[in-house]
Amino acid sequence: MTLATGAAIFSGCDSDDDSGSAEGFCAKVTANLAAIVTPPLVNEDDVDATLDLYRELADLAPLAIEDEWRDLLVLVETTSTVEPDDPESVQRAVAVACATERSAVAVRNWILANCGVDIGPVATIAPQDPAATTTLAIDVSTSIVTVAPPETPAPAVTTTTLPAAIPPATTTGPG
Repeated sequence: MTLATGAAIFSGCDSDDDSGSAEGFCAKVTANLAAIVTPPLVNEDDVDATLDLYRELADLAPLAIEDEWRDLLVLVETTSTVEPDDPESVQRAVAVACATERSAVAVRNWILANCGVDIGPVATIAPQDPAATTTLAIDVSTSIVTVAPPETPAPAVTTTTLPAAIPPATTTGPG
């Protein structure tokens, strides 16, 4: 898990007086689509710039997705601190990525519905929205592999007919 994986979900650009405005947020997303889809993360300056962009978009995010965008900001901040040789550091980033899947899907769907911009599918571990996600299996040591979600069989339905009344017990024999 790298910053590029977390940041590939989204990034943004400079802030102005459009705080909390859907129009302002959409304008920033539209103007920076290339940076959202493929953020430049070559060196530490690029990472810092991506963090700044996420923070600025968090300030612009409309109330409908403000919490979800802030979740993504936490993801980018967490992945920016990953030390590849430290398993705990990598695991922390993986845990945050898993915990923010729903937020990523919600933001992607909101941007598509309200901005008319498709930033592409969101990679997830657990299925969220089949139209907007790709389910992945993570091998944190090397790469990410695409897998199909398992098919869920329909539940079996059993119908039992009970008698309208239980007949009284009969005794046979002498008496």
